[in-house]
Amino acid sequence: LSPVCLGSLRRAASINAEYMGASPITPLKSNSLGHFISHVVTTPITGEAKFQAYTDKTIIIKGFSYDGSVPDAQFFIGRGAAEYMDAKVLVTRGQTDSVLRAYTDAQFSLDIPADWHQTVGDFSWLAVWSEQSPPGMQNLADVSWIRSPGHAPGTESDLLGQTLGWFTTYSHSVAGKVKFNPYVNRTIKFKQFQYDGKAGSAVFVIGKERGNVFGELAPVGGGPSELPASLPDGRGSYHMEIPLEWGLTIFNFSWIAVWDKTAAKNHEIMAEIEYEVFPPPAPGPGTAAKDLILEATRLGAFRPYSHGVMGRIKFDKSNLTNIVIKKFSYDGLGTSARFMIGQSASSAQDGTARELNVVDMLANQPLPRFNEEKIRLAIPLEWNLTLANFSWLSVWDSGATPGTENYADVTWQYLPKESMSLRDEESASFGQELQLVGNTRTYLGMLNGRGHAVSGQVYASPDFKSYIIMDFLYDGVGSAKWWVVSNEDDYPDPRSIPFKMAADNPMEREYLNYGDVTACIEPCTMVVEFPEQWGAKVKDFYWLGLWTEDTNEAEQVFGDISYVVGMHMAEVDERHLAATESIGLISSDDGSMRGEVVFSVRDPLVFIVKSYYFNGLAKTRFWTGTVETIALEGAEPVFWTSCSGGSEKEIPAGDGTGDLWITLDRKSNKSFADYRWLAAFNDDGVLVADLRWRISDGDRKLFVREYKMDVRLGSQFMGSFVSNSHGVSGDIHMEGDEKDRVVIKHFSYDPMNPDGSLSQAYFAVGAAGVGTANALTLYPAGDEGMNQPLRQYNREKVRLQLPQDGSALGYSWLVAARLRLPRHTGDR
Repeated sequence: LSPVCLGSLRRAASINAEYMGASPITPLKSNSLGHFISHVVTTPITGEAKFQAYTDKTIIIKGFSYDGSVPDAQFFIGRGAAEYMDAKVLVTRGQTDSVLRAYTDAQFSLDIPADWHQTVGDFSWLAVWSEQSPPGMQNLADVSWIRSPGHAPGTESDLLGQTLGWFTTYSHSVAGKVKFNPYVNRTIKFKQFQYDGKAGSAVFVIGKERGNVFGELAPVGGGPSELPASLPDGRGSYHMEIPLEWGLTIFNFSWIAVWDKTAAKNHEIMAEIEYEVFPPPAPGPGTAAKDLILEATRLGAFRPYSHGVMGRIKFDKSNLTNIVIKKFSYDGLGTSARFMIGQSASSAQDGTARELNVVDMLANQPLPRFNEEKIRLAIPLEWNLTLANFSWLSVWDSGATPGTENYADVTWQYLPKESMSLRDEESASFGQELQLVGNTRTYLGMLNGRGHAVSGQVYASPDFKSYIIMDFLYDGVGSAKWWVVSNEDDYPDPRSIPFKMAADNPMEREYLNYGDVTACIEPCTMVVEFPEQWGAKVKDFYWLGLWTEDTNEAEQVFGDISYVVGMHMAEVDERHLAATESIGLISSDDGSMRGEVVFSVRDPLVFIVKSYYFNGLAKTRFWTGTVETIALEGAEPVFWTSCSGGSEKEIPAGDGTGDLWITLDRKSNKSFADYRWLAAFNDDGVLVADLRWRISDGDRKLFVREYKMDVRLGSQFMGSFVSNSHGVSGDIHMEGDEKDRVVIKHFSYDPMNPDGSLSQAYFAVGAAGVGTANALTLYPAGDEGMNQPLRQYNREKVRLQLPQDGSALGYSWLVAARLRLPRHTGDR
């Protein structure tokens, strides 16, 4: 049987040694302990250590190469280089002398003597060691593994640990899988690791929050922490540890990265993984450490309204059903506060929101007091739902005074796909674990099938270095390869291009296949990739085709696509769950367009128009600009993302129930934070609707709606209501030569309380803090003197007259509120 390689190949140095021969052994089904890491440049050593079971007494050495130049080099086995004094010497099977001679790509066995009464699982380190060499050069090469804890059930997988997840890669071709053993909680293993070696520095770092480096991880057994380039014949395997002097374990951290300390600020992260790990219970039957690991990504932070609620929210990328809230605080003084999940605050009022219980706490109980604690929420399996089915999480108290039930909340968006995610499909093809990756890819179009049942949707990868063909079909009959044609000077003639295939063993790396394209009878995903040495990208070509030379010219093309990658390509086809915050309403005076514009706190390239309505009677599109004056001259185009993943210019009609995702050209290296307004113009150049903002710079970009005061205008826009309850919305304008009239356009308000009673709300203005006792009550024009609370409104125009000696410029806020109560319905 061929060995099942659970380790990953890492060659630390090239080999220049004469083959001396070694006795082969019969191949055994085995597991990898890891590959030798060479520590002395002048004495390169390579090879892999394998075993059959942790209870075994034999270690198999494969592919071992060593030049034999050190006179006393021997195999030492123990618990680490720091404890080498307690290590023991192993003798190669068939030899009487423990000193190593020269080997080239040899295979042999090391036997643990029976009288030691020990097995592979009792050790964690194997080295080629020289006691005669100078200090610091005695460890010629070594391999480390995680020991199975003596008090826990022993299996082969115990040595390898549990998976935290796969790196999310940003640069330098970094890739790999991160693992650990919860019972050996300072050691972290990196498998199938790749890195191109071109960064100024590369080390593994760990932190408690993304981007905040606590320190560097140290190699188990000592040695340099700088990472060398991976050689093209395999991927590396590293055992790193959290330094003992820190007094911390993996449970104290939530972020691991490959870090370049020489890079420019905000570009140091080459790859990263965010996770949350909960300490396991006492070992015993039924212990499932893997259930305690969440590969977590930040979702956002609570917006607090009362009762001291605070916390940072993360979600589990693996299945989107777990939520971790870090540093969660709540004063515990509410009547019946609980976590509620739904679409918005109205979900709690109309009964469609659902209660989430804190894991490991009694269900259906009010929340107790919390003080910066880490808690976990889980969507029950029986719901058959994920976070993609929701967009709002709240600490909600149904027993509180109506209008004050929401103590804090966070919202998010999820862009659904017409099929499974790219990463899911890659995982199915390449045997990797599933994870949701917040990446984007560019839709190029459909394959034009000309024969052999060829069809598929063609995308460019995020880095434009490969084609991703989704739902690909091909009967495999014929000798066809992928070919590309460029209109550039570099590749004027058709060139054959390889495609990526999965290895027979799913744990091994995928590889490029330059041969005939294999059949896909069922829809599959195929990646057609430019070889690294080409230095080419999708945009350098205009034609991709499945082409054969074995038939007449008319039938040579089985399927093809011609495309142009223009500056307008700016798709948002696949995206993380992302926390969103509102900028304000964008609406036209004639009612032809309306919607609430929100931004993604993670990606200022993206705006989302929620509850998007547009009658579609005139050809219209969005533009953005940097100058104060809103005009087409000097403006730059904005694109919306269609359901196919492509970008479109002319905005579609909308009925007010869906969302419209809009984005800038991704090649412009700009985001909406570089601009000052968003506007819709029709084909005649007439302004339909607009929205201004300013940027508040802190630890992240924050868009704040802005209005422009111009004393020459008869009507000036002041802002929009920020609503907390009762559906309050509307845009506020100031009118009149004396600025003594306030007009609220598209005003909406529902006075109904959840218990069926009517809220007693009024308009009020003031110059000091919102809700102070010196507020001035205003009544809609025509209702003065009636002293009645607000009735129900549905997108109506309301006029408010200020006192004769007053001006809107003398006030700083307007509210629709239940007067004399601390909470208010809406304010500006």
